[in-house]
Amino acid sequence: MKPVPLGRLGLSITLLCLTLSACTASPSDPTDRYNSMQPGMSREQVERYYGPPTHWVLYYEPTGFAVFSYDKLLSYSKLDNTRQKPDWPVQEGMSVSEVQKIMGNPSKACAGEYFTESFAHWFCYKNDRLISKERRPPPFS
Repeated sequence: MKPVPLGRLGLSITLLCLTLSACTASPSDPTDRYNSMQPGMSREQVERYYGPPTHWVLYYEPTGFAVFSYDKLLSYSKLDNTRQKPDWPVQEGMSVSEVQKIMGNPSKACAGEYFTESFAHWFCYKNDRLISKERRPPPFS
């Protein structure tokens, strides 16, 4: 049996590594990336693809929800009447972590406003695990 030249072996190993990394790399196409997000993934896994969200909506069912932009509380409302505020000991301008210290963990948290391919992406979590996702055109497209 003839020995395999070292150069050819190195080329084979390099090609194998490139093939494996192409199969395991994160999708670069926005549609493929969105489709690869599956229920049960951790929030950290989703943020690895999309980065930190610009907006959060924390749901405290059955009473209300809180809307954040860039980690600052913009508003909070009752679920059944968005013109009314629940009697919560929070104030606008508080951070997500400050509200959670007071209110506890939300029943559901949705993160979003990731814009790719002219779509806004929203991901909803329960206990930091993906439970649903939504892709919609931005409001002014």
